Amino acid sequence: ILTVNSINTTQTSHFKIPEIDRLIQSPGPPILEIISPPPTHHPSGAGKTSLLYLIIAHAILPPIFSSTPLGGQEAAIIIIDPLHHFSVPRLAEIMLSFLKSSLLSTDQELNDSLKTDMKSIIKTALQHLHVFHPLSWSSLLATLDSLPDYLFQSDDST
Repeated sequence: ILTVNSINTTQTSHFKIPEIDRLIQSPGPPILEIISPPPTHHPSGAGKTSLLYLIIAHAILPPIFSSTPLGGQEAAIIIIDPLHHFSVPRLAEIMLSFLKSSLLSTDQELNDSLKTDMKSIIKTALQHLHVFHPLSWSSLLATLDSLPDYLFQSDDST
């Protein structure tokens, strides 16, 4: 969490995405719950999934790439996806698009070497994404119970 002090105001940056951080008025770490209400209450296509992919991309990407600030966190993300709706290829596309737009905004030329480095950084970032697909309540509970051991195991045992 980064706290930014300015004239007469203090703004806490939880996501490092200014548009989202402005909406979060929590002094502590926020809990972001994205739900899909019945279609009669909220139409599909409102952007919940796109928002989720954007937050995940910012969370797992590094803070800087090729001297360009990305605002990434290099954090680990856990997805519990019992319905198998989460798409890693879609996340990779969003990450690639975000990297391209960030680099182009600094007038960097996207040569072959840089494109290779972009693919490499995405591959590395995706290693911080952990997707679980429990098939039942008991497997969900077992997954949640085993998360601390899974997350804190040493690298040489994987």
